[in-house]
Amino acid sequence: MAIELVQELFPESAHDSLPRRRKFFLIQGERSTTVAKKNHFAAIMIGAVVFNLLLLLLINTLMTKDAFVLERLKQQSANIQDERDAVLRQVSALNSPDHLATAAQKLGMVPVGTITYLTLDNSSNKSVKR
Repeated sequence: MAIELVQELFPESAHDSLPRRRKFFLIQGERSTTVAKKNHFAAIMIGAVVFNLLLLLLINTLMTKDAFVLERLKQQSANIQDERDAVLRQVSALNSPDHLATAAQKLGMVPVGTITYLTLDNSSNKSVKR
């Protein structure tokens, strides 16, 4: 049905009346230069792609190298932080009241039994409270 409709709209005689397309032929000398230009362009493009791939490989290698250095520095930082925490724990232990009391006794100091307060009045009377 569709074919019949097309044949009615475009009869064969109308198709034959259309101008024919001319065939073009390349002259042998021009063809070789065209092929040479295409080959030259392809070689440049392949060279550019290879150069970009090598550049990308170099960048990735440098980034990987820096990642290893960064990991090593993070590990060193963690070790130093652990040492710092250990030193701070030692300082806290040495500043504890029990340790200070023991160190004072080794130096010959004695603990106070009772505390005496001295209160000065404006008058000449001085009193001592226990």
